[in-house]
Amino acid sequence: MKHGSVNNEIGIIDLSGYMFSGKAAVSDLIREFDSVMTPDIHEEFDLIRIPGGIADLMRAFESGSLISIDHAIRAYIMLIEKMAKPVRGWHRLCRYNHDMEKKLPGLMRLTDEMIGSITDDTWTMPWPYETTGLSCFMVTRKKIMARIFGVHSWPTVAFRLGNRDRFYPAIRKYLSDILLRSVTPSTRFVVTHNAFEPYRPSSFFVLFDRVKSIVVDRDVRDIYMTASTYSHGFNDMPGIYGKISGAHDHEIFVRRQKAMRRLGRDPHHDVLYLYFEDLVEDYQTTVCKILNFIGLEESNHVRPRESFNPDVSRKNLRLWRHANADQMRAIEYIEKELPTLCRL
Repeated sequence: MKHGSVNNEIGIIDLSGYMFSGKAAVSDLIREFDSVMTPDIHEEFDLIRIPGGIADLMRAFESGSLISIDHAIRAYIMLIEKMAKPVRGWHRLCRYNHDMEKKLPGLMRLTDEMIGSITDDTWTMPWPYETTGLSCFMVTRKKIMARIFGVHSWPTVAFRLGNRDRFYPAIRKYLSDILLRSVTPSTRFVVTHNAFEPYRPSSFFVLFDRVKSIVVDRDVRDIYMTASTYSHGFNDMPGIYGKISGAHDHEIFVRRQKAMRRLGRDPHHDVLYLYFEDLVEDYQTTVCKILNFIGLEESNHVRPRESFNPDVSRKNLRLWRHANADQMRAIEYIEKELPTLCRL
């Protein structure tokens, strides 16, 4: 399977972390560099890792299975239709409004072009592998219609014959067109948030021409404290994010942390691991490390401390020392189970 590329001089820098591990601080710091375009920290690039997204599309094409490829293409088309189109009128009652076309102008058109590039042929046919996704109502309807009209009860699909050799060139162009749509002539790098998972981010580097990954970590006890405690602008919904992070139950939290870190650190030279604590307590050294990793000079740090001030962020260190009695019991369990992730 060929991994052809689109020539592009602008690099992608993805920032990821382990949820409440300090990615926002690094994003704010990089925002102070010239020639780097950094979106709002709440703007995440979900198209790759979301279920039914580009990662699943890539795995299907790598497998070579015509059934899997067709299914993945159809799933991606449905995903984009749901996430890109604005929801209006009565549809607001039954659909969430992602309105991604507004955030990423041209997404629908670019998706159509990409799908056309990776598809050799399309034809309509009955398809048994679509039966599992039908509702009870649709199965009943199709069986009745088949009995009345003497037709097959399988769903009719537009089957797409994918071209594996054109997949990577098409996806690289697609992602480049989406992410670099509003760059200025002086832009050298574009930042994404959580395009990759923090474990083995390099497995997705093949989707880009120039890409680096920065993974931000933090004392796991402070991750737990932030995930389980209200903090304005950072964790406004601890009841929800506590469940998502597993912090509602400290044993689940530990198992989740172990699962995320089971693969260890990605050894790829274009992956940099940082600790939030180092950015605060060893600020200048860590800033230089980030600049060198990206390929910028100290002179590119044109707005120091404008978005990220280590003196202000110092209050977010060693939160676990202020734990209440219930939290302290959880902290002691975390220290026992995850000693190497407790830094301070």
